Amino acid sequence: MNVSSKIPKHLIRKLIAVVITVLICLLTYIFVHNLSKYVPVYSTDDVRFAFLYKGGNPWKLPRITNLSQFAYSVVFQFLFWNARLSAIAFETFFTVVIKQSTFAILNGLVYVLMGIMVNVLVFGKKVLIRPQYMALTFLLLWVVIPNFGMDALWHSGTANYLWVTPLYLVFLIPYVFNHQTKFPALRFGFIIIMGILAGTANEIASSQTVIAVFLLSFFDNKHFENDWKWIGLITLGMADFISIFRDVTAGGEMSGAYGTKSFQIGTLISETVRTSGLLILACLFLIIILVINRKKMVDSTLPFQIHRRLFVGLVFFIAALAGVGH
Repeated sequence: MNVSSKIPKHLIRKLIAVVITVLICLLTYIFVHNLSKYVPVYSTDDVRFAFLYKGGNPWKLPRITNLSQFAYSVVFQFLFWNARLSAIAFETFFTVVIKQSTFAILNGLVYVLMGIMVNVLVFGKKVLIRPQYMALTFLLLWVVIPNFGMDALWHSGTANYLWVTPLYLVFLIPYVFNHQTKFPALRFGFIIIMGILAGTANEIASSQTVIAVFLLSFFDNKHFENDWKWIGLITLGMADFISIFRDVTAGGEMSGAYGTKSFQIGTLISETVRTSGLLILACLFLIIILVINRKKMVDSTLPFQIHRRLFVGLVFFIAALAGVGH
């Protein structure tokens, strides 16, 4: 055989890496699927989402059997229980619409999808040729999910800590890569819809996403079209604000006073400063560093991709710090 007709070694290495990555994803799916399959239905908070919830003991109320009851229950819980609209919709969908076997399949797929999306944010198109990082991502996800991953197995837990996460990641991808498009109208629609879904998913993670998107928009003014990025940020921020406002005024999780419909803004601020004051100062310090070195981040001393990864990594680190302790 002619040497020139042989497959180049670098292509062979890439093919092997892709195969290993696929195997890692498959094994991870099987692991999460099998665990999800054996978790009892209606664990902890699940029972509240199977009935037409109006407060009090949910099992004394009729079960949800149609779309209007589904919508009523989701809206009621958004207004009077907590403001995680996207998570509530997922929770109700799990307990009312799908069987446990179907839930286990979907849960395994979403876990794998989230790991892939995290790596897409880091490596872009090279996501399939970095199997070691894919494996590390899946392991770390299991560690950082509450209760050592167990909260990703039951309906209410996975809706809050797993299924809503791709909403943030999908919303962030255009900001991280400064995507251009031939269909700006579709991009506007996409960014607005995803901003609403991500902004109403979780009051803490949504606020972290607001911080990350603001920093990405502010420091990327040389490489992006201002309009869609700022509209996405405004949509996300407004949705997040409405969620937090509804939560604290309804006596939800943010105020720590379920059903009281009262809260003290001074207490919330003082407790935030007391528990997270140092973290807030650390975030402000890192943001100041970004502002001071804004011009240096686009110089030619380092390749652009290295600058980009350092910058995006620091932005995500600041957003992560902002959510610690809440």
